[in-house]
Amino acid sequence: MPFPRPRPFLRDVLFRALRFFYLLWGGMLLSTLAFYGRLRLPSPFWHWPGLCRALMGPWGRALALGFGLVMGLAAAEVTIGLALVVALYRKKDTIQVDQINLLKG
Repeated sequence: MPFPRPRPFLRDVLFRALRFFYLLWGGMLLSTLAFYGRLRLPSPFWHWPGLCRALMGPWGRALALGFGLVMGLAAAEVTIGLALVVALYRKKDTIQVDQINLLKG
């Protein structure tokens, strides 16, 4: 399967910039409409200052630390798994499970 031709650099940068500003303008428009009461948002969006106050306490910091540790552990597991796949590919030139017998005891 042939690889797709890459887009020219300038066109790619312009496309990304236009998309960024479009999304930025949309977010600003939504926040303005919500601020002036033209757009009704669910009630949890209006109670975020209390949530921030609760998360800045010791329990919120412990929760954030726990989430950070869990995400770090998950990233380490993925890294080790990918390293195993790359090592097997370099050794056997394939990642087909049926053709790999290196891990058999």
